Amino acid sequence: TIWRDVGQNRQAKAELKSILGSDVFDTPKPTGLLKRILNIVADADALVLDSFAGSGTTAHATLLLNRDD
Repeated sequence: TIWRDVGQNRQAKAELKSILGSDVFDTPKPTGLLKRILNIVADADALVLDSFAGSGTTAHATLLLNRDD
């Protein structure tokens, strides 16, 4: 499937722990998953708004995609 290589929750948890230094969120989403979703639904000029912004995964994925552009 197109979702196989986007990462898993345990990888997301390890990534978040490496950034924040502790387990703050129980079930963070993988950055790769959000990047894939944004690639599918958003064009290059899209405005990405995350009104919840809990663990910051959407912002992180958006920054990574902007860097790649």
